[in-house]
Amino acid sequence: MFATKVGVIVVLAGLCGCTTHTHPNGLRICGVRIPTGAMMPSVWALRSPDTGRRPPAAPARTVLPPSAPTPDYWAARYVRVSEGCDVGATVPVTPVTGAATVVVVRARDGLPAVVGLRLTSAVTVRAWRHGRFAGELALRPG
Repeated sequence: MFATKVGVIVVLAGLCGCTTHTHPNGLRICGVRIPTGAMMPSVWALRSPDTGRRPPAAPARTVLPPSAPTPDYWAARYVRVSEGCDVGATVPVTPVTGAATVVVVRARDGLPAVVGLRLTSAVTVRAWRHGRFAGELALRPG
């Protein structure tokens, strides 16, 4: 039975398109060490924009939820909002009351490359790179 559960986990990880990085001392993204301990957090990618749908207008600036009072790095959901570490993205999280920001890893241009959120309700993370809609990801707690 344990082998079956492990097999299911592996299959689901393969289907979700997420990348898992494991390090005994934490997660490393764009040269930034996030102290997750021995936990194996997933870093989720944005879903590509639907080509048949008009993209939402680009926001003027990044709007993230307030910082978490305690940075529970191991309990955060990590979302990659840029394709690399050179150029980040303008990122609004809606609703901002649905999460707390645990960490923001910034690209070399100062914009977010990865955001770590502790969810309290469902939120949507959207990103724009160079003024063009890059994609979105809906997250739910649990």
